[in-house]
Amino acid sequence: AGARARERERAMGRRRGMAPPQKYGSPLFCAAWVPGVGDGGPGAGGCVIVGGGGGAGSHGVKNVALGVAWGGRARPDGGGGALEMAACATADMGASAPQGMAVHPDGRAALVASDGGVRVLTVEPSSTTSGGRTVPTVLLASRANDDERLGSALGGGGCSAVAFSADGASFAVGRDDGSVRAFSWPELRECEVAAGSGHSDAVNALAFSPDGTALASTASDGTCLVRRVGGGANAKFVDVRKELHGGKGSFRGAAYADGALYTGVNVGGEGFITKWVYNLADATQLRIASRRRVFRDALTSLAAGGGSPAAIAAGSSEGDVCVARGAGGGISLKATHRGAHGIFVTALAVHPTTGAVSSVSADAGVRVFPSSRAPGGGGGALARAFFLIVLMLATLLVALLIGQAHLYFSTPRCS
Repeated sequence: AGARARERERAMGRRRGMAPPQKYGSPLFCAAWVPGVGDGGPGAGGCVIVGGGGGAGSHGVKNVALGVAWGGRARPDGGGGALEMAACATADMGASAPQGMAVHPDGRAALVASDGGVRVLTVEPSSTTSGGRTVPTVLLASRANDDERLGSALGGGGCSAVAFSADGASFAVGRDDGSVRAFSWPELRECEVAAGSGHSDAVNALAFSPDGTALASTASDGTCLVRRVGGGANAKFVDVRKELHGGKGSFRGAAYADGALYTGVNVGGEGFITKWVYNLADATQLRIASRRRVFRDALTSLAAGGGSPAAIAAGSSEGDVCVARGAGGGISLKATHRGAHGIFVTALAVHPTTGAVSSVSADAGVRVFPSSRAPGGGGGALARAFFLIVLMLATLLVALLIGQAHLYFSTPRCS
């Protein structure tokens, strides 16, 4: 199977003109950008933490969390997500392969979920030199005391997803049994979350609303819940697939960005991004604003972020990555990178400032697709406007030359 995947990857790369992704020796299942380390833009670079491995009894395939630094420019051997990247930090995850990851908004700590529970890592900004340039990196270190405290609070059992709130004051943990719990940071005290029996399988995505009052989750059984965080007796949740989506489709991935909730949904074997708008006073009150088909095969991962308009990234079962933008009430597809990975995309991360997208896969590969929008926006739009002006001037010049030639050849000549 591995040989077939590698051959498919090479064939797809030849057809698409895309160099193979950077490989790191272990199947990868999660990814998260480190805020404040670079800006995720072309020329400045950034750092993304990825995780994966072979699990228990992995026969030499290590279970690790890796800090991957990139310098913000393409490798000489090809573009399309083939960027200069190098592992800058490694944390050994023991006998458990990471399945979910989240980095604190201050960029100084990371949570890693696995079937062994949740590990806490210290993230320390650093730098290295590559090709004569200074490239931002990180150092990773285990926090054994916090691991023990959080393990006691969780009470054992496998975990599959984690997420921080936007203000970093709390975080949520999704478990293999479909349950969701929330804790304060850094005190690790449990917070009240609306109970619900909507998930019967492992949680694969978690996302807090911007104000931290709601928590969206999707699970491997295809369900999607939005829960109130806190609220005492008024705590509640909505089963999105059952109550708002007619019980149809299988949800995969959820993310809040640009004042909306984005979910990945598979219907009839095809992948869609759905944009939901919600009541600011009660984020469990939602309605569909837009839906866009992005793949003719199954969608396997979704992420969103990067300011306004939001960047929305989705990965497919065929290893494709698409990048869209939230445009008004709709979804505008910007690019689809076919064959970005040899097999299905397991996770995506969107840089919180620029919208640069990182993708990982069980093929052990990592890609970064830089945003064409520089911090603060406008660069890509100006370039497109300049191109259109040049094109219009060239068209007018050609039309003028054709007109002059027509007059020249149609004017009678004196004998």
